[in-house]
Amino acid sequence: MNFMSECGDNSSNGFSRREINSLVLEYLIIEGFEEAAYQFSQDTGVPYNGECYHISERLKVIDMVMKNDIENCILEINTSWPEFFDRNPDIYFQVYTKILIIII
Repeated sequence: MNFMSECGDNSSNGFSRREINSLVLEYLIIEGFEEAAYQFSQDTGVPYNGECYHISERLKVIDMVMKNDIENCILEINTSWPEFFDRNPDIYFQVYTKILIIII
């Protein structure tokens, strides 16, 4: 017996099976598991729209950050999401703080 069969369609926690499946799908998309998200969507019937999450661009940015390639990371962000730093000044500050630390 698995978790979903124990929960049924409306478990005591108030979440329906569809809501739980939607959360799982969103997790898979956000974490970059595009193929798994697509297959999960097919298996559960939850609509999949991975394009709106820009998965490949996000994974590229994450990879650049992990490699300390901050300058190219900034260029990629500005190309993919031109208003990102305008909307998130705290992140902009953190990125440039990281550049300063690398320089020092």
